[in-house]
Amino acid sequence: MEKYEIRNLIRSRLGLSFDGKTASERITEYATTETAFSDARSIFIFLSTPSEPDTRGIIAAALKAGKKVFVPVVRGDEMFAAEYTSDSDTVQGPFGIKEPLNVKIADAVPELTFVPLVAFDADKNRLGHGKGYYDKYLAGKSTRKIALAFAKQFVERIPVSVHDVAMDEIVTEEGVIR
Repeated sequence: MEKYEIRNLIRSRLGLSFDGKTASERITEYATTETAFSDARSIFIFLSTPSEPDTRGIIAAALKAGKKVFVPVVRGDEMFAAEYTSDSDTVQGPFGIKEPLNVKIADAVPELTFVPLVAFDADKNRLGHGKGYYDKYLAGKSTRKIALAFAKQFVERIPVSVHDVAMDEIVTEEGVIR
């Protein structure tokens, strides 16, 4: 299956009714009990859209634990990690994705990165929305990479390109794929 076909398949699956709130709560529980989460002093995490696992619980747990939290900001064809606090105001950035109003770019790579996706396979390959922002951001960086996904985003095989970055783990409401 081609990448565009997989994206269409997953969009139709996510359009079917299912309890995304309960699934997101389970994803949050699995993600925040991972050793990688408890050991990390800094995390990079996306501000979720309605079609993605809700990341607010993970962000709240990280801030409560005193971790530095960074979220993506896009400038042109590049993505950066910007500091995020409980007081951060957000605005709609490119592609309708929220980002902090006052951007302070990270001076170091966060220890743990939570990544969104459209689809994933058993080899921990991920398919994004097609712009390559996360693959470019993650290339050559030393950070633990954990994708957050609903189990229904699984496909048998993701076609992999040379620039695609595989995940270290994928967390779904059904558990953790290591």
